[in-house]
Amino acid sequence: MMGSFVKFQIFLLLFVFTLSVHSEEKQNSNPPSVSALPVEQDSIKKEEKKTEFILSQSLANDVFIFGNSLYGERLSRRNNERYQPVSDGLILGTFVNFVTPIPGLKINLVVADPLVGRNNTDNDFFYQSTQGGKDETEKVVRSIQGNQIGYDPNQIRQRKENNGLRDYFIGQIGYEWNTSIGQFSTGFFIINSNNYPTNTSAMNYTFGWKPGFLAVVKPEFVSNYRISSETNGLNQGNSHHRLGFSHEFDLSKDWKLTPGIQSGFQYFNNNTDRRTGVTDITAKVQVNYSFINFSISDVYRPSLFLFDNDRAFPKPSGVSSDGNPEDGKVTDPSKIHGTANQVAAATIQSLSLDPVTKDSLLNSYQQQHLPKHHIVFNVGYMAKF
Repeated sequence: MMGSFVKFQIFLLLFVFTLSVHSEEKQNSNPPSVSALPVEQDSIKKEEKKTEFILSQSLANDVFIFGNSLYGERLSRRNNERYQPVSDGLILGTFVNFVTPIPGLKINLVVADPLVGRNNTDNDFFYQSTQGGKDETEKVVRSIQGNQIGYDPNQIRQRKENNGLRDYFIGQIGYEWNTSIGQFSTGFFIINSNNYPTNTSAMNYTFGWKPGFLAVVKPEFVSNYRISSETNGLNQGNSHHRLGFSHEFDLSKDWKLTPGIQSGFQYFNNNTDRRTGVTDITAKVQVNYSFINFSISDVYRPSLFLFDNDRAFPKPSGVSSDGNPEDGKVTDPSKIHGTANQVAAATIQSLSLDPVTKDSLLNSYQQQHLPKHHIVFNVGYMAKF
């Protein structure tokens, strides 16, 4: 999945890229000056040191790309917690923007490192012969009831699942040029991660346009076209398009306020479901003080059916199944595993009702609506070298 990949939908990552590029443009608009230092009868020209790259880092509670949560929803599944509008994750993002000697050529590298939930943990509480394997708890129960071990305790035991959060690595290379109708950009965007349940390795061709008109609200349109064929081509051939507006207010010499809004549209979420719609409408307010910045974003996902599938939300190993993959409801991670949930599910299944009614009751207990709003906090800094 692009989960993964694929909440940087890329709002959080693209916005920081834009901020870094904007800062870089200011740097390039004033080329290094040459000053003459008189030394007796001769003079020495000394060139100012030119910025080689821009480093920025930030801490956030989640990351969204094309409307997909990269960490918050994975953390909820790992911790057996209900999906929430505000994730309690903590992610360190490191952004390096290289200033190349070729005008207009941009090279950006991003690493997103989760600081919580990195280790694997046992969250299904099953007795299994392999990690993530079949539930063989019944063999243990029968052995206890019969007062005789009927299984190999070295083989069948509780095991940790492969559910630790992993790093995301993102690379972007692009070229920008100015025309009479605005600034155009083109390049490639690559994202890679080995997060469970599927590894993410996606490559997109990007094309962007910043019109020369309406400069006060900085309109920007970016299209991303998937050209990679990982996961047997599941996500190949789709495209994602984003339109954004923002305006920077200079409050004082050091203080700046930048409100903005972006919207994303997905043409085919994957080659299996082939669903099309608006991935997100993201409103963001950022405050800059000197080299420090703070922002808060509201990621609104109006078309939840785009994400209601096994690629975004893997089927749990419990007894519930998603009977309607377009209703925006998925299995609640907090209602599947553990003794209390197993007793509740067994009680529902033992009722003297028809199967349809029992399935409806079970789904009512074990499923939840996906949150439509997600609040993302971000605090960071930027430095030039």
